[in-house]
Amino acid sequence: MAATLRVQELEAELDAAKAEVNRLELQELPQAFTEDGISELRLPDRGIGAKRDIAVRGSLPVEEPRHSLGLARLDEYGHGDNIRSIVTANFGRMHREAARDYYEAIRTDNRAAASLTETIHHSTLRAIGLERAKAGMDTDWDNLGLIVQRRVTLLRPPTHRITRETGQ
Repeated sequence: MAATLRVQELEAELDAAKAEVNRLELQELPQAFTEDGISELRLPDRGIGAKRDIAVRGSLPVEEPRHSLGLARLDEYGHGDNIRSIVTANFGRMHREAARDYYEAIRTDNRAAASLTETIHHSTLRAIGLERAKAGMDTDWDNLGLIVQRRVTLLRPPTHRITRETGQ
């Protein structure tokens, strides 16, 4: 029973320490590093330090009008070729031959209802956002559905494995 309580106390202490590290990495240190123009700080004799970085999270919103605005922004930023286009056409009976024609014929001959869906893979979008964030470029983050997170990662000293040899 006492051991279980001790484990719970240690877990609570660990959670509090993790929250403090998170607060330092996401709030205090990024601002201080930016203000002082520091990108990395190392104490080689101790193997510790800190490094400033940028992370981008999110994905293109699916709801309109933000979806269309996000796609328009990608075109504007020169990344329109990363957008995947899916054409879907539903043919009625007696139009099997028309289904084999090119999309232009389908779109203009009015024998089929065609739709166009455009999207971009979330990792491609995040990569574009990260590139723009690191370059300090003005970006419509909200309509792209992205969150830019400036972070300072605390570098920890390397851990050394200690092996014990046993004699026979």
